[in-house]
Amino acid sequence: MAEHENKQNKVTLKAFMNGDLLMHEWVRKQYKLCILIAALIFVYILAGFFAQRQHHHLTEVKKVLQDKHFEQMTIEAELTERTRQSTISRQLREQGSTLIENRKPIIYIR
Repeated sequence: MAEHENKQNKVTLKAFMNGDLLMHEWVRKQYKLCILIAALIFVYILAGFFAQRQHHHLTEVKKVLQDKHFEQMTIEAELTERTRQSTISRQLREQGSTLIENRKPIIYIR
């Protein structure tokens, strides 16, 4: 019996590579737990890949959103410049229009 215990307690690289380690009594009793742990590790790795892909996608979307925001600000600045009263008056003068600018303040009727 002592020889049998010594044989089971001795774990070597050769025993591990041959699969003798899987025949130990503890592993045979706990095979369901080992399968559960392996499944949880697999799920954990998949979740990491999914999170990495989501982060990459989110970074790309943020970049596109920032580009669109800057484009919107540029267009808004151009529109503001084009619709100023001084700019419109100058353009009318350059085109030779006979319109005269109103110098009286606007009166609001309530």
